[in-house]
Amino acid sequence: MLPLGLSAPLLLAFLLASQLVKSDCPLLNHFPPPHLQSYPPTADPILGRYLKALTTTFDDLSSNTSAVFTRTSFSILISHPNHSEQTASGPIWQYHYTAEATDPRGTKNVTSDTVFRVASVSKLLTMVGVVKAGLDLDASIVKYIPELIYKSNAVGARTWEEVTVRSLGSHLAGVQRFFGISELGLDPAIPEESDLLLSLGFPPLPKSAFPPCEHPLYNPQSCTTKQFLEEVSSHPPVIPPFSQPIYSNAAYSLLAIAIERVKSISFEIFMQKEVFSPLNMTRSSFLKLAKESEGSIPPFSSTWGLDYGSQSAGGALYSTSSDLSKLLLSLLPSVQNKKPILQPHPIAADKFLLPASMVPSTNTFILGAPWEIYRPEANHGGLTIYTKSGGMSGYSAQAVLIPEYDITMTITVSGDVPAKFLLNKILSYPDDGKEKGLLVGGFGEVARREAKEAYDGIYVSETKKLNSSMELSTEKNGTSGGIIVSDWVSNGSNFLDTLALLQKFSGGAADVDARLYPVDLYGTVVTEALTPGGKLSKVRKEEWKVTIENKQAAPTTTPESPAESGKLRTIFEGICLTFSSVELARWADENLNRVVIWRSEARARVGGKRGKIIAVEIPALRVVLRNGVQPVSNQTSA
Repeated sequence: MLPLGLSAPLLLAFLLASQLVKSDCPLLNHFPPPHLQSYPPTADPILGRYLKALTTTFDDLSSNTSAVFTRTSFSILISHPNHSEQTASGPIWQYHYTAEATDPRGTKNVTSDTVFRVASVSKLLTMVGVVKAGLDLDASIVKYIPELIYKSNAVGARTWEEVTVRSLGSHLAGVQRFFGISELGLDPAIPEESDLLLSLGFPPLPKSAFPPCEHPLYNPQSCTTKQFLEEVSSHPPVIPPFSQPIYSNAAYSLLAIAIERVKSISFEIFMQKEVFSPLNMTRSSFLKLAKESEGSIPPFSSTWGLDYGSQSAGGALYSTSSDLSKLLLSLLPSVQNKKPILQPHPIAADKFLLPASMVPSTNTFILGAPWEIYRPEANHGGLTIYTKSGGMSGYSAQAVLIPEYDITMTITVSGDVPAKFLLNKILSYPDDGKEKGLLVGGFGEVARREAKEAYDGIYVSETKKLNSSMELSTEKNGTSGGIIVSDWVSNGSNFLDTLALLQKFSGGAADVDARLYPVDLYGTVVTEALTPGGKLSKVRKEEWKVTIENKQAAPTTTPESPAESGKLRTIFEGICLTFSSVELARWADENLNRVVIWRSEARARVGGKRGKIIAVEIPALRVVLRNGVQPVSNQTSA
């Protein structure tokens, strides 16, 4: 129903104009992920330079004679679906270092198959297990563990019915961080320790006041499921559920119990059968390894061999950089959409990567389930980096997923140097604005180059009297993402002028910044004739969206706080509203922003290359524009 007094043409103009966005605001994916056609990637003229510099950086680190590096071992893998330990070309980059000082029980030669404890990276595996077990992420945890009920009448007590599976995985359930493990205790065998704690103000209490299990001093034995649930139920939430995130290991114990209830087997056996085995993660386990010689053990007291009891799902995993790489590669949307590995419940990659809440931070830091998601500053082009970190005494780890580039990174460490330090060394770049670093400068520029090679060109209607065409061009060394629509003719009319008119851009086509962004590169495969009268062939139809921005758009300001000569700035400067304009308008029930690109599936992956782009379809204009057809003059209209 139209608003009163507003005609259809005026309403259309109003809708389009109201969606005006600031220039240079890309969608999430700037270009299709790089295919990395060079073998090996170190031979790529762009990427190779960064990988060589990375090796030099880590050679310098490993020659560091400080005490922390002499007893720190680590293994790093950077992988891609076409370049991993499972491919002939091997991973994109790898570096393995064995410390001078190690525990004699462990290995003397760290490789990608060396076992480390990976602490809270365990949570990533547990969430995969949750999906594999078929748990409803939005169901109440009481559906699977009905005996959960808060027994405390303390202020702040809530009902477990409002706690969902997803909220447990994303630290929004308000559940305590640990159970038992974090308890302070007075060791009767060490009188001075008792005296110290009492002198600090802790009251003397009987042993019965402390948890009956998994207390590091009084009751170190593992909790039974019944004991754990009784203890967790006896306390109100640390904070109200869903009010803000609070990190919780105990929440993952509840997820493990839910898996056991659904599958009627132990959590550890389920993970072995349904996750580790299908992915060939042969050296991963939530149980202690039989062969310590396969592990990296630091030369000081550590958590190697420590039994996490009922809380193993949140941090007890033993794994390798190779095994973690297999898992991360299987979670990439490009892999999940083409060949789901984890059956019968394949991970829905787009849903699995969804953010859940913001974390108080000066930078953009978002929590998922269990992802720690970063959106670095502008020099990284709005890139989204999914990570899961882990740390425990003697060990740390990092799992990194970057879907925009189809790359994964795994870092496993034993010793003093945290894995986050090594990850920063990989991702850092000079602060002079001249160098973009490995991600944007390396993988980002390769993605830009491959997009230019694949998509740039003039696409023309084969019906010459129709006189419709589109020219696509990618900036060779630009800073913005997206493939530019540099020329667009529809039925003899300059369609960029049409869009400028609808958007009320005063400068006409010259003001229009039209760009194509991929939204689903793994869409349907159909059988089409590649050319009129030609033989039939399989064609993959990729879904893209064209965004329409104003090249002359001023930075966002408010009437109350105008940006005068840089003296005043508003908190809304640089805010991108492109998400609100992905569907500007419809023509005969078709989205004007929708573009479907036809790629020959028959030629895809032959010789390490993707299939050829053969056509651009614009559903709203009911036209298919073919590659390689000679354009006609745009003076005639059909």
